Amino acid sequence: MRRARLLAPLLAALALAAALPAAARAADPSLRWEGPGSGVTGWAILGYGDAVGAGVSYHTSLVPEGFIRDPGVRIHDNLDLEVGADFLNYYGYRVGPYDYGWNELLLRGGLLWDFWLTPRLAVYPKLDLGWGFGGYTGNYDPAYGPRQTFGGLFVEGAAGVIFKLQPRLALRGEIGSAGLKLGIDFEF
Repeated sequence: MRRARLLAPLLAALALAAALPAAARAADPSLRWEGPGSGVTGWAILGYGDAVGAGVSYHTSLVPEGFIRDPGVRIHDNLDLEVGADFLNYYGYRVGPYDYGWNELLLRGGLLWDFWLTPRLAVYPKLDLGWGFGGYTGNYDPAYGPRQTFGGLFVEGAAGVIFKLQPRLALRGEIGSAGLKLGIDFEF
């Protein structure tokens, strides 16, 4: 189940990336592309199940000139490094005087390969590697002993979109193995 949740968004992102060069040939060549940069994104997160959270990430361009060199393709691509942290709360249940939940802090870093279809619109696949710290909350002790904490390595795939409102302000959306992330990006 966990593997399927991880592989589905990754395969969708790869299929999207493979289809982009053909779709992008129709992009308007008269539009001026402002190029990649560095920025900070604030995220609202809707995870699977009852998870909600917030996060922050920093991104900077590693390969601003991109990998696509075909002059017939009118898109710009670049490879970004993105690092950040997310906090998620999974609310368990409440029965009588007992409640139960799970909080998790996820530290992550990964690569984001964005394809600018127009100067304002980009799509991307992303792959993160990180470490999660978590613990139980509430006043209910699990049946299997005392409350436990968890720390562990994770890999997360996602596919996303960037829409620039202004040259230094953009909206971002991602869907991946962790859920849906909606963000505001401030570039500098």
